[in-house]
Amino acid sequence: MKLLLHIGTEKTGTTLLQEWLYANKEALSEQGVFLSKVCGSGNNRRLVSYCQSSLDEFTETNRIMTLEDKERYFRGFSKKFQAEIAKASKKHHSMVITSEHFHSRIQKPEEVARLKSLFEGNFESVKVLCYLRPQWDLRESLYSTAVKYGNTGAIENFQSSVDTEGNYYNYYNLAEFWAGAFGKENTELRVYDRNGFFARRLAQGFPDSFTN
Repeated sequence: MKLLLHIGTEKTGTTLLQEWLYANKEALSEQGVFLSKVCGSGNNRRLVSYCQSSLDEFTETNRIMTLEDKERYFRGFSKKFQAEIAKASKKHHSMVITSEHFHSRIQKPEEVARLKSLFEGNFESVKVLCYLRPQWDLRESLYSTAVKYGNTGAIENFQSSVDTEGNYYNYYNLAEFWAGAFGKENTELRVYDRNGFFARRLAQGFPDSFTN
């Protein structure tokens, strides 16, 4: 079974895509495409959190307050994930894992290495797919979201926190980071175009391993 790993980025229609995928989970399964339950429905955020070396709002929501709590929460996760893959591979040719939080949360070599180790020996191949939005447009969208949730600060202050060297806004570093783990030949970057954008169009734009 092949794996299509969709890593975002944030603000590129990922939520819409995830809703479309899981709303059509049974139909996709009949076509040989499997979606995970173990990793979390819709946004496969549980897998991201498993690979993270830190805590965030996901762990807080699940009442995980310490790294010891996190270790207990994820005890047996890798075995459940591998069992899910083994069972799915009997009737499916491809699996899709999707989360924009791969983009924003997986930032360290040991984190992506942990993710890769979960895949090794379980998939014939791994294709990393990432949609990129112009950084200024991404930042404007993030500010708009912040305002909706009560941020009343000036956009100039909001912009002062931008890190141009990290993987979040520096797409060259982002590409090198993921290609370094899975290979340049297995890493596909695409420009996000929101004009007339909708989930089915994004799904149809997936590599052949998804649709064939």
